Amino acid sequence: MGTINNTLHESGAVARPLEDELIEAVVESKLLHVDETTWMEHNTFLWLWVFSTDSVTAYWIAYRSSELIENILGQAYDGWLMSDGYQVYRKYLNRVRCWAHLLRKAQGLQESLNKEAQQFGKQTREFMGMLMTAIREARDHPPDTPLTETYQSQLADYRQLCELTKTASHQKTQALATEMLNDWEAIFRYCNTLICP
Repeated sequence: MGTINNTLHESGAVARPLEDELIEAVVESKLLHVDETTWMEHNTFLWLWVFSTDSVTAYWIAYRSSELIENILGQAYDGWLMSDGYQVYRKYLNRVRCWAHLLRKAQGLQESLNKEAQQFGKQTREFMGMLMTAIREARDHPPDTPLTETYQSQLADYRQLCELTKTASHQKTQALATEMLNDWEAIFRYCNTLICP
């Protein structure tokens, strides 16, 4: 046991400079994906954080709070941050939402037994599917005007749907509609400019 413990401590000390290099690569990245998932250590409920760029992936185990991300990125990260809807990410202005998270939630609603949830889930998936097709096509053949202008009426209709649905009786339906509204700019930033990831 003592040998194993000493080996772990010595390995940690040797790897310390590498951790500094990983942090530097994360902070200097132009596009950073960040996510966190539950992680149990004995009886302690923690979170496994992943920071992924085009060249490195780094993991930390910590509490789910703003402390870790502030320690890693500081206050002035100026690359694009792709994340889920966790509110600690909202302080970073160059932020885009991961659509996979939203599509999974919409699919969950569509597969539920609640009719209201099914309808909103279906509408959300169809709307986002339409925009994904448009974004793919725009990357191959850049349009003269931003997609927010081309799809202005569809975006307005979907926003109105979210406004109506945020008071739905079904809790998860209400939650997704509210999430879409709270993160509207970060979600649909892809449609504003094709420079954004």
